[in-house]
Amino acid sequence: APQLQRVSAPVSAGAPRIPPPSQQPRASAPPARAPPPTADLMGFGAPTPAPVPAAARALHHSSSMPAKSSAPPNESRAEKLKREYAQKAASSNRVWDDVDQRWVE
Repeated sequence: APQLQRVSAPVSAGAPRIPPPSQQPRASAPPARAPPPTADLMGFGAPTPAPVPAAARALHHSSSMPAKSSAPPNESRAEKLKREYAQKAASSNRVWDDVDQRWVE
């Protein structure tokens, strides 16, 4: 069997030679330090949380609720859309533009 010769790459004169990882002496890792105790900045671990007023609890989902309108509670979706469309058409001030052939507000 032919013998393989290992050829090393040329070394530049200015760069220090770094041994391969297998030959590097292993430095012992510093022991992991526990983080120093700090004050609880966010207050998640507070033993006694501040009481929440009843009014704040009642309005929890009010921003996501639709606005109350004069619509009857048993109105179907089609009836609701028809009523809203009629209200919008009555309150808009659109005019027909003969040049552009479209409605313009």
